[in-house]
Amino acid sequence: MAKGSNAEVLTQAIIASEIGYLTKEQFSAIEIECNIIGKMLTKLIRARSSITPP
Repeated sequence: MAKGSNAEVLTQAIIASEIGYLTKEQFSAIEIECNIIGKMLTKLIRARSSITPP
């Protein structure tokens, strides 16, 4: 669910950039943050899935 929300933020930023609400610099900053957050979420999901339940 969190990865989907991250993707939704990026999609909204793309749209906002395309219609002129964000500058290229603002969009780039959001895109970088979304990529970083996506990588963190992937690592968290992998770490949680490798834990065996008691």
